[in-house]
Amino acid sequence: MPRRRIWIAALCAVALAGFVAGGLVGVFNGGGGGSSHAAATSPVPTTSPSPTAVTAGQISSAPPTTAPPTSASPTPSKSASAKPPLAANGRYVLLLPDGRAMDVMGASDRDRAAVIAYPMGAGKANQQWVIRDAGGGFVRLESALSRKCLEVSGGREPRAYQDDCGRAENQMWKPQPSGSGVVFVARNGAALGLGDQVGGQQGLGLVPVGSGSVWRPSGA
Repeated sequence: MPRRRIWIAALCAVALAGFVAGGLVGVFNGGGGGSSHAAATSPVPTTSPSPTAVTAGQISSAPPTTAPPTSASPTPSKSASAKPPLAANGRYVLLLPDGRAMDVMGASDRDRAAVIAYPMGAGKANQQWVIRDAGGGFVRLESALSRKCLEVSGGREPRAYQDDCGRAENQMWKPQPSGSGVVFVARNGAALGLGDQVGGQQGLGLVPVGSGSVWRPSGA
């Protein structure tokens, strides 16, 4: 009898040990209670999401909020200097807007012969003037016929005439550009313009600079 009880106790001990061992295997392989089949399943590989298609309705037609970069504008070049209205030693016919020319009256070569405004005539030497540099921006107007210079007398009624060049400061004129021509300004600040009649012709004299005649140079 005692031997039979010993065998029964031994069998119970073996069965209990097997039960305990099986429980431990289930705990470690089950991942905290999950099935062993789920743990053996291979993970699903991740893939990058495919790009979302853009429909025509999603494309904006509005202009961009910022302008695209542009290349820097080149530095503007300096404009060329304006061409002088009269060239030193140049020979010109000097015309008023109405077509009359600066003229030595009667084509005279005498001192103090009047200088007037007279209708232009082709090839008339008494209507041709050579520009002589007098320094300081001033010039003298020398008659191509007589080689005498335009001068204006003083007094209450200044009158334009010709006289030997270089004898007086009232032969010096500063040409100031005005439109397509020039205004001749004297050293005293007055300008050459239309004056009193001389022998029935339009004489020249000194007038306020704002009323000075505009003379258009034409190559002689």
